[in-house]
Amino acid sequence: MFFFKKRKPKIFIIGLDGVPYSFLKENIENKNLPFLSNLFKNGSFLQMESVYPTLSSVAWTSFLTGARPGTHGIYGFIDVKNDLSIFIPNYNDIKIKTILEILVENNKKILHINLPITYPPPRLNGTCCISGFLSPSIEKGVYPEELSEYLKKENYIIDLDPWMARNKEKRGEFYKNLFRATEKRFRVCEFLIKKNEFDIIILHIMEPDRLLHFFINEKEKLKEYFKFLDNKLENFIEKNVSDKDELVLLSDHGFTQLKKEINVLAIFKKEKIIKFEKEKPDGIKDITPDSKAFTLTPGRIYLFTNERFEKAKFKSKEVEKEVKGILNEVLKIEGVKDCKKREEIFGIEPTPFSPDFLLIPENGYDLKGDLKSDEIFSRSALEGTHTYDDAFLFIRGRKIKKEKPSILDLAPTILEISKIKNNYKFDGEVLI
Repeated sequence: MFFFKKRKPKIFIIGLDGVPYSFLKENIENKNLPFLSNLFKNGSFLQMESVYPTLSSVAWTSFLTGARPGTHGIYGFIDVKNDLSIFIPNYNDIKIKTILEILVENNKKILHINLPITYPPPRLNGTCCISGFLSPSIEKGVYPEELSEYLKKENYIIDLDPWMARNKEKRGEFYKNLFRATEKRFRVCEFLIKKNEFDIIILHIMEPDRLLHFFINEKEKLKEYFKFLDNKLENFIEKNVSDKDELVLLSDHGFTQLKKEINVLAIFKKEKIIKFEKEKPDGIKDITPDSKAFTLTPGRIYLFTNERFEKAKFKSKEVEKEVKGILNEVLKIEGVKDCKKREEIFGIEPTPFSPDFLLIPENGYDLKGDLKSDEIFSRSALEGTHTYDDAFLFIRGRKIKKEKPSILDLAPTILEISKIKNNYKFDGEVLI
C-alpha cells in the first residue's frame, strides 16, 4: 500500500506498442496477467482501430494529433520528395499542432518517454522529452539536454537493434535485452516523476512490438515477457498513480502471425510499369523517366508523373488508367484485401508525399517494396506483422461511449480529460 502526498491529480498514459486486444483478452481469461485482469475491471477495456498505413510512426503521430495521415503528413518510416530523394520523417515534418504543443499552451507540464516520431525532441517549456527509436543518440534525443548524463549512467536503451533478432546466434541476447530495455524505461520514468512536478506523463514501451515481430510463434517467450510486463505495470502504477489520477493504457496497432510478405515492386517490374536505369538499382532514384508508378512499403502506390516528380516523362492522364488496371490485377493476389484511392483514405487535399493509392493487406500479410528481389511472395526472419483492427484501449474509471474507438480519438479525449476547452479540429472524437 502506497500513500501519496497531497498533490493535484495527474494524467498517466502508458503505450504498449503493438499489443493486441485479442491477446490481452485471452491471457486475462487464462489468468496469465493477474494485475491487468484486475485493473481492467475498473473502467473500459475495448478493442481499438489503428490507421492506414498501419505503422508505429504513423499511428503514434495520429495519437499525438487526432488526425489521419492525410492531415498530419506522416505516411511511413521513409518518404520520397519530388526529386526522388528519400528521407526519414520526424517530429519537424508533422504538419499540424500536436497535443504536446496544445497542452503546453494551456500551462500543462509534460513528461514523455520513448514516443515514436518525437525526434528531434520538441523544445517546449515545461516538458521533459526522451525521444523514441528515430533518435541517433541519447545526447541528441533528450530535452532538456542535461538529462542525457543521467540516462548514460543508467545505460538507458533508446531502442534494440532488430538485426540482432535476425541473427540466429544473437536472438537469445536480443530476447534478454527486451527485458532490460523495458526495465530501464519504467525506472527512468519513476525517477523523473519523483524529481519533477508533471501534469501529464506519457510512457511508451516499444519492446512488445519487437517481441511480437520476432517471437510471436514462441508461446513460452511471450508468456515470460508479458508476465514480467504485468509485474512492472503493477509496481509502477501502485507506486506512482493515485486513485485520483487519470490512467490510460493503449496500443497503436494489433499483431498477428505473418503468413507471407508480398513484394508489390516485383509485380510492377514484371508488368513493366516500373523500370530501372541499372540492373541493380540503389533506390527509387534509379527509376527510368518512362516508368509509370512505384511503391514504398507498406503498399503505398505513387503515380510517376511530371506534375509531381521532376524526372518523370508522363502526365497523370497518360498513366493512371494503366496503373489502375495493374492494381486491379494485384487485388486478385493472395493476401491483398483492398486498394484505396488517395482521396478515400487521406482526404481531397492531403499533405505532400501522400501516395496516390494505398493497398490494404489481409491480416497476416505484409506489403513490401523490395528493389532487390523479383519474387512476389517471400518470408524473412519476421514472425509477426501489424493489424489495423486489433489495438486496445483502457481508460480507468470511465465509460467509453463508442463501441469501436480509434487511435484518432485519443487526442480530443486527452484534452477533455485535461479540462482544456477544445477549439481544435480533429479527425477523431471525444470518447468519454
